This record gives sequence, C-alpha cells and structure tokens, in this order.
Amino acid sequence: MSMKEDLLHFVWNTRRFLPQNLFTTSGTAIEILEFGHLNSNAGPDFLNARIRIGGTLWIGSVEMHLMASDWHRHGHQHDPAYGNVILHVVLGEDKPALRSDGSPIPCLELRQHLPGGLVSHYQRLLQTLDWVPCSRQIQSIDKVLVNIWLEQLVVRRLEEKVSRLQTVLEATRGDWNEAAFRLAAASLGGTVNKEPMQELARRASLTRLRRMSDHLMGQEAYLFGQAGLLESRTFQDEYAIRLQKEYAFLRKKLDLQPMSGTSWKYSRMRPAGFPDIRIAQLTELVSQAPQLMKLWMECTTPDEAMSHMESAPAGYWKTHYRLDGTKSTLREKRLGSHMLRSLIINTAVPLLFLYGQERQQPRWIEKSLDWLSQLPPEDNKIVRKWATLDIKADSASQSQALIHLKQSYCDARACLQCQIGQKLLTEPWTGYPAI
Repeated sequence: MSMKEDLLHFVWNTRRFLPQNLFTTSGTAIEILEFGHLNSNAGPDFLNARIRIGGTLWIGSVEMHLMASDWHRHGHQHDPAYGNVILHVVLGEDKPALRSDGSPIPCLELRQHLPGGLVSHYQRLLQTLDWVPCSRQIQSIDKVLVNIWLEQLVVRRLEEKVSRLQTVLEATRGDWNEAAFRLAAASLGGTVNKEPMQELARRASLTRLRRMSDHLMGQEAYLFGQAGLLESRTFQDEYAIRLQKEYAFLRKKLDLQPMSGTSWKYSRMRPAGFPDIRIAQLTELVSQAPQLMKLWMECTTPDEAMSHMESAPAGYWKTHYRLDGTKSTLREKRLGSHMLRSLIINTAVPLLFLYGQERQQPRWIEKSLDWLSQLPPEDNKIVRKWATLDIKADSASQSQALIHLKQSYCDARACLQCQIGQKLLTEPWTGYPAI
C-alpha cells in the first residue's frame, strides 16, 4: 500500500515538523502565522491560513499532494475552488503547480523538514500484514489514552448506527415501537437470517400483531405465514396444520402478501438459531412486550429491561425447533442471556441514543451510554483478539468501541485518524511544537 496524502495533513495539522527556516522551492522565505483549519469538504485541504511569503502576507488556502504534479493530474488548475490557494505543500516537487492564469503557486517541500523515521514508520503501518497495524507497538501506549479513545469511539459507533436506524424510523413514519419491532426482528435473525427477518418485519405490521394480543396462535400464524413458511407445504403435525389454516383465513381477510419461504437459511446452523424458533421467539417477545420502545424508556437498567423480555415459546415449541415435525428433547426454547444482551446492545441502546438526538434530550443519550457501561463485554472474535494484545474490554461499551476501532480504523489502515496511531507516530520525536 502506497503512502497517503493523509500523512501530510497529519504533519501540518499537528505541527510535526520544524516550522522555522522554511523556504519555497524557488528560495523565498516562508513564515507560517496561522496553519488554517482542515477542510472536511470538497476543495483545498486547509482553509483560512495566514502565511508570509517573502515580504507579503497572504490569506487563503493550502493544498497538499505527495508529488507536486498531482495538482495537474487532479485538474485543480481548472477548478475555481482552488483559485485562492496560497501555498502548495508537497513531499517532493517534480513539476511546478500553475494557476488557471499560468502563474506558479509557491511550493514548500516538507521532505527535509520531517522528523527522522516518520515516513518509514508510517509506511510500515500501512504495509504490515498484522491483524492491526500497530499490534507490535500498542502495548507501549498508556492505557489511560486507550480508554479515553475508546470512550470517543463508542459514541462514534452509535452515531454510525443511528444514521442507519433513521431510515427504519422514516419507513415506520416515526413509530418508535414499530421501528423497535423491526430492529429486534433483524437482531434475532443473526448474521445468516438478518435480511429475511428484516423483510418479514416489513411485511408484518406490529399494529396487527397487537390487535391479536389475546390470540397467540393467530400471531404465530400471521408471522409464519408472512415468512412464507406455511405456503405450499403438507404438514403432519396438528399444530402446523392449524397455523396453516389460520393464516389462510387471515390472508384472505387482510389481503396479505407473504415473502418467499426460500429466503430462509438452515445449513451449518445450530437448531437454536433456526428461523422457525426465532420467529416463534419473536412472537412471544411481541406478546410479552408489545411496545418495546416504551418498555426500554420506562426501565431503569438493562437487566430490568431484559427481565421483561425473558420469555419462551410454549406448547409445540418445547419439543420442536421447526415446523417440519422433527422432534427435539423437551426444553424451554427461551431467549438466552446472550441474545437478550444483543437485543439491548444492537437495538435498545441505538434507539434510545437516536431518540435523544431527535428530541434534543441528552438524558436519553446518557441512558444509552450508561446501559452499555453496565453490560458485560461481548464475546466475539474481534474482542478476543484484542485481548491477546492486552487490550481487554471490561464492559459492552468498550467491546463496542473495540469492534468499531478494528472495522473502521485498523482494517482501513486509518492510523492517522486514530489517536493510538497518532501517538505512535509522534511519540519517538520530541521537541516539536504541540498543537
């Protein structure tokens, strides 16, 4: 992986070079009075800089490239947005950058002003095949800095999640309980059947389910029918036959359109995760807590919320995992603590966070973060791998942050946007001006 311009942005933004005795490539003295602020939108990299070049004070933008010829390769000479660039900062100048009128832009080569080893160290981080770029150095980072960074990352992860949840809320026309139902269904689907469960939740109205609150079999028939699991099948079990007849009545009465039953996946899956039992558990969850969002808002702790969601399908489901008649050992098919925590982490917490944002009520944002801090850390491959690097999560808040760190920073080799990466790149060199 080749070097990125992000390194120059980082060096400029953090002043990780000696800003004295600077000259343009044509030999004119440069005095940086204000570095400007990093532009996150289209246009030059840094805006509102104040730089004295020779005896003239310039106020405008700074543009950065690894090689000066990238100015022309990117077509900036034809873009009016780059007309106020006062300084071109590059690693090396191989071709002068010209404005649209043909006048040259003053150029500063940073290569000779960078701390020794910075470029090679950064390239090693980009090119390593290790699980995370800094796996061999991260133990040297102060745990206080790591924890502060994780506190920021959990908020960023929630902000990323709620941006997706907003589309669900819009689809339900602002019905928070309906949105909670759809998101809970997706969570119950797990990785394999998440999309079919999402489709089922879109085709099954929570309002209709609540109207059947005194008729559990009707609720199950409605959900299994809309899932396409009762269509064109010959059942032997009396229970499945009754569901099929009940759905035939509902379908005609309500003009229902089921999804395709071929969407569901069963291969290489434990029986406890089969779609049939998950749909039965979803039915029981709706029966016990028909207004999930209201429940989560009223509960004080995540444990209290889970206690109201802790239910098990009865009757037929005590001895079956599927509607095909295959019997299982007698046992309660209860939602386990792992799944209940997953529902809180991936559904309740993001929705409470979003509710706080939408209503501009910080107490719900604080509640969502408090709930994450009260829950134990998740147990998955990413969290376990971090533990081998002596980065151990002590709560769901930290495990969520570590997942976000791996997926959004380490996998993308975004070390310069990561506080751990920044620390590793700056720590060996002292004596340089701080921000």
